[in-house]
Amino acid sequence: MPDDPRPTLLVTRPRAGAIRFAEAFRARFGADWPVIVSPLTELRPTGAPIPEANDYIFTSEQAVFVMPPASALPRAGRRAWCVGIRTAEAARAAGFEAIEGPGDAAGLWRMLLAEAPEGPLVHVRGEEVAVPLAEMLHDAGLEAQEVVVYRQERLPLTPEATAALAGAAALLVPVFSPRTARTLTDAVADTGAGRRAPIWLAAISGAVLAAAGGLRAEQAEIAGHPDAAGVLDALERLMRVQ
Repeated sequence: MPDDPRPTLLVTRPRAGAIRFAEAFRARFGADWPVIVSPLTELRPTGAPIPEANDYIFTSEQAVFVMPPASALPRAGRRAWCVGIRTAEAARAAGFEAIEGPGDAAGLWRMLLAEAPEGPLVHVRGEEVAVPLAEMLHDAGLEAQEVVVYRQERLPLTPEATAALAGAAALLVPVFSPRTARTLTDAVADTGAGRRAPIWLAAISGAVLAAAGGLRAEQAEIAGHPDAAGVLDALERLMRVQ
């Protein structure tokens, strides 16, 4: 059997999100498309107590998943200000009155300033965030605090991903955050095997593309809108120009 001429999709998101993105990719481009799932991080809850409030802020769906059960922290009538559609869907499914933001934390900050909900606002977040929302909201005069409910522990690349990076066939690599871009760059270096495979990078934003400079991608596209659908569009543009 000849090698598959199509570039392999390499997804490095946390496992649940990676599998979901791979499924969306195959639904769009072909159910038999070659895919490697190699999560670079694993979510670890911190166990931090979450205060009761009428308004919560979520900039990741992972933060929603870490929330205690509704029996411990009721959700009925409580609003969840969510960064984008996927997080809003998770919050709605968890029982919150979800308000969908524009897809990025800076846009959500502007929305909150315009709406000025009565506090306290509680930003439920991971250990690392690109935009310190609670601090920015507090500085703007809104009552806001934050609680770190999870951290992401680093994982090595799988043997399959390492072999693909050392091979000659091109890899389609979607990247969703500056942190992931830096982690992937370090993970590739840590393999010690070098990298021959051409990387076709689809970055969710310009900041992510800048953070991925160490990967030395042969081709790169930035998503037209900061969500999974935008990254899929960027991957399609990469495939068209080859």
